[in-house]
Amino acid sequence: MRYLIFMEKQQSPKRKMDGSGGRIGSRMAQRRKELGLSQANLGKVLGLSSKAVCNYEVGRREPDMDTLAKLAKNLKCSADWLLGTGEAPFSPPAVPEWLRPLMGDLEEIRKPEKRKAFKSFVKILTKEV
Repeated sequence: MRYLIFMEKQQSPKRKMDGSGGRIGSRMAQRRKELGLSQANLGKVLGLSSKAVCNYEVGRREPDMDTLAKLAKNLKCSADWLLGTGEAPFSPPAVPEWLRPLMGDLEEIRKPEKRKAFKSFVKILTKEV
C-alpha cells in the first residue's frame, strides 16, 4: 500500500515555484504594488485571504472568471492586461482638446493645500442662483 501511495506522489506533476508567478500573477502583483495595496488589503476587497492573493501572485493558483473580473475592477486595469493580451494596465479616457491646457492646473489641484480652495470654488459654481 505504501508503494502505491509513493508512486502516486511521484507521478503527480510539480510546478516549478520560482516566485515569479504566471503572467496573471506577476501582473497582478505589479499593479497591486503600483496602487500601494498589500495582499491583505486586496484580499479583503475581493473577499479572499491574503494567502489566496499570494497563491495567485506566485502562480500556485489561477483566479476563476469572476475573481478575474473583480481583480481587474479593483486593480483599475483590464482583464486583457492581466491575462497578458492587453498592452497597458488601463486605458485612460480620451481628453478633449479644449481641456488639455487645464491638465497642468488639475495636477496642482491634487496638492492638499490647494484642494480646500478648489472644493470651495466648486461649491460656488454648483450653487443655484
